[in-house]
Amino acid sequence: MYPTDFGADPTGKTDSTTAFSAVVKALLAKDTGHKLADGITDLGGATVDLGGGDYLISQPIVIPVYYGNFHFKSGTLRASSAFPKDRFLIEIGSKSCSNGQGSCNENVGFEDMMLDSQLIAAGGLHIIATMGANVGPQMFFLGFQNAGIRVSGGHETMIHETWLGQYLYSDPRSSNPTANGIELLGNDHYITNTIVFSSRVGVLITGAANLLTGVHTWNLASSEGGIGIYVDAPGYTQNRLVACYLDFNSVVAVAPEHLSIVDGFFLCGGNIVLVAIPGHQTVNGLNVIDNQWDQCSNNTIMLDQTQAKFTDVIDTTIESNMANPTSLLMKSTKATAKLRLENASKWQFDFNNRLLFGSIQNFGYSMVIEGNGFARHAARAINGNIVTVETDQPVTGTVYVWVDQSRDSQPCGSTCK
Repeated sequence: MYPTDFGADPTGKTDSTTAFSAVVKALLAKDTGHKLADGITDLGGATVDLGGGDYLISQPIVIPVYYGNFHFKSGTLRASSAFPKDRFLIEIGSKSCSNGQGSCNENVGFEDMMLDSQLIAAGGLHIIATMGANVGPQMFFLGFQNAGIRVSGGHETMIHETWLGQYLYSDPRSSNPTANGIELLGNDHYITNTIVFSSRVGVLITGAANLLTGVHTWNLASSEGGIGIYVDAPGYTQNRLVACYLDFNSVVAVAPEHLSIVDGFFLCGGNIVLVAIPGHQTVNGLNVIDNQWDQCSNNTIMLDQTQAKFTDVIDTTIESNMANPTSLLMKSTKATAKLRLENASKWQFDFNNRLLFGSIQNFGYSMVIEGNGFARHAARAINGNIVTVETDQPVTGTVYVWVDQSRDSQPCGSTCK
């Protein structure tokens, strides 16, 4: 169905709110008689085709609960000066949804559209308690005051081939954004091949089991107060950030547990910040692996312990990351070293410049003594990140050490005696 058939103005010169109210009424009348999950009305793939038009609206386009299998595509919606400042251009579902799955809308699609909030509306698209929403390809969000896309609850929303910016990059105001590009306020959602080019926070995550792949954040730089990806989900949340590009900004993770940051690229000032908070002072199941940093002048991975101190590190791996220039400080949870001394009885290894946290939990060593003599040798108790090996007599030899700041939650099970 086409909004122009209901009297909408495709030139954007006059307000089309009344026409879109009629469009929504006609859309919801496309009941096929079939039902989706939990009795959701199946609209049979009914599609609102904007036909390349540019429409001005002064009220949100609202789809109520228990409707599914419908789509919007191919055109532009813009907020008028009278649009409510706390609403989104399109709103799907309601927080009143109370079924067991927490999803009262299903199979909803948006593609080939521009949603321009014109620095008036809160945002472009709010998807609430919905299962299987699809946003993309070729979606463009502009001028949002709170968030370009907000996903509240629900499951399996997929955002892909989408661009978001509070301001155009050529706008002088782009140096002082206030909004978030995307907010994932729920579980099991996906963002792939998506670019946030203007916002204070690129992507905010407060839920669990979300997957970001190929997300490029070149919103406000961290040096100016911006954040690329903000994982504000303390506890066991299993979020995954894979092959994302942090362009002058950071990943900030609050009390990370079962978080993966893998195969990412951090350019010039981009880094990873791990935040400790009261009640959440254990790093558990964090994997930071195979990431690259380039042209950075700051710490690649750092701790924010201004609110609380990290007290334990469990099942965590931070290693196999690389930086250019190679002189850049790259901290890990694992390290190895060797030291050859002549006629010595004490070998000491200080890993403070190479390890992220304050103490070593696991380590091992081996010693190769030159010549035909023998000496008894032992490691002393660990002192923070310092390992000391001593012999009972002076020898010439090399000590090899490996260290790990993380302990295993189940080190050996029933095999331990």
